[in-house]
Amino acid sequence: MLPILFGVFFLFLVPSQSFCSEPSIQIQLSSDQIALNEEASISIETSEKASQVLAPQTENFDLIYGGSSQSFQTSIINGKASSKNSFLYQFVLRPKKNGVFEIGAFQVKIGQKAYQTQSFRIKVLRESRKRASSPADPFSQIEEFFKNSRPKTPQIFLKAVLKPSSVFQNQQSLMELYFYSSEKEVFDYELKEVNPIRSDKVAVYDLSDQIDSFLRKEGGYFRKLIRRYALYPISPAKIAIAPPVFVLLSPYGQLQISANSEILESVPIQNKKGLPYVGELFVKIKISTNQIEAGKTMDVLIEMRGDGNLKTLSNPYSDLKEEDLYISSPVSEVKFDRLLNGRANFKQEIHYSLIAQKAGSFQIPEIFIDYYDHFLRQRRLSLPGFSFSVFDSQPAAANKIWEFRAFGQPRPYRFLMKEPLFMVLIFVLLLLPLATYLYGKHRKRMVSDSVYFRKFLADKKLSTYLAEAKNALEQKRYQDFYLALQKGVFYYLTDKWNISRGIGSKELLTYLREKGLNESLLSLFQEIYQDCGSNAYSGRNSEADSERVLRKAKEFFEKVR
Repeated sequence: MLPILFGVFFLFLVPSQSFCSEPSIQIQLSSDQIALNEEASISIETSEKASQVLAPQTENFDLIYGGSSQSFQTSIINGKASSKNSFLYQFVLRPKKNGVFEIGAFQVKIGQKAYQTQSFRIKVLRESRKRASSPADPFSQIEEFFKNSRPKTPQIFLKAVLKPSSVFQNQQSLMELYFYSSEKEVFDYELKEVNPIRSDKVAVYDLSDQIDSFLRKEGGYFRKLIRRYALYPISPAKIAIAPPVFVLLSPYGQLQISANSEILESVPIQNKKGLPYVGELFVKIKISTNQIEAGKTMDVLIEMRGDGNLKTLSNPYSDLKEEDLYISSPVSEVKFDRLLNGRANFKQEIHYSLIAQKAGSFQIPEIFIDYYDHFLRQRRLSLPGFSFSVFDSQPAAANKIWEFRAFGQPRPYRFLMKEPLFMVLIFVLLLLPLATYLYGKHRKRMVSDSVYFRKFLADKKLSTYLAEAKNALEQKRYQDFYLALQKGVFYYLTDKWNISRGIGSKELLTYLREKGLNESLLSLFQEIYQDCGSNAYSGRNSEADSERVLRKAKEFFEKVR
């Protein structure tokens, strides 16, 4: 008897567990009877976020996407807390002719599965009941005029394209982000990026400044390329790529849009020497001279071009050690070159300074660079060796013999070197060459050293964001205030610590914690960042809250410096 009861209980238990894993989807029509000059709204509510909602094809209506929203509800019953997370997708239904019509099922994609809603019928009358009941009311005619003349809400969305989606470890994949709209005028509105591209274990190069701005037609939509990234996976895995999030400032309000997330598959490479270079590669070397004076500097320039991650080759002389020869740390810079055969090509300049400590002849040996091509065939390039001579500095000239002659009564004079102004002038003249040298070195590092450039301008960029935030607060533009303050905090930390801007806030916290940043400062940063993110889109317009967040941000910047 006991096994039979257990079997019956199991039969009831299994379906209940399987059904709990399915998301709930509900569709609701505002009215099943409207007139030709009226509209109806369709709401689709889901328990999980949908990656795509497709409207059915119909010739009798215009189906216009009205946007999406998210709500979170927590309730406590008999001491037990429960929460409900729901997502709402809205459509506007505008009839084209009168009659009784059927609206087909909507298709909702959640995760890897696609679901269909129920279909329904709607009756369209020839004339509005309100208009028929009061045809002589002039105010209703004015109201109807403004209702019909308001702008039509366009359909907009972003689409991320990953080419290719499967590469070898540290091989390039190109991601392009396209902005689609059913109306051409939408591309004249302002599009602000509120969250950058985010991904773990991927090196990201932003090439958005190098793309064209042409508008193209694709099907029933206008399309424009707005972002392009070169991605290099640094770990073998299936890596999630989260595209950036934008806010469109338009006459229809502020619309937040984001593209579909993509998965980049990284195939491992067995390489004992560390992260390999994968792609095409061209290398050449230049030296400033082959004969220098002892103690003087000789410059060596290595130029690289290719479509792989050139940063992995930023120090080819890392193992080079020569007695009585000082070899400086490399100063490198990677720049976008061109787009060729569907791949982004980069160029890298690596600068070395060599200083010989004594006279003689020095030989720099040939250096070999091992890498893989796109078919994972092992390749080798060589940096040719070179030699140069070093001679001693010229001996100092022999001191001249001065003859002193006696004169008559000397004339009274003033010893100028004892004058304070003269001494200050001499001191300034002595410091001028040093100041010129330091300033020139600073300008050179600003151009050639991206890390130095980011750290040097971090405070200046922070001042710009704070000024923008204060100006928005004075004008009571609270959303612009929170966005500017959030960017200031985020970019100040990434620039000061030389962290990729593609990192997420959680990864940034982990990185700073590993670097030993004070836990109280990390907690303060997290609090400021979350306040800015939630208040920017929650509709809070409290000046007291804004000033409180600004005070906390000032306290954070004073302590973290």
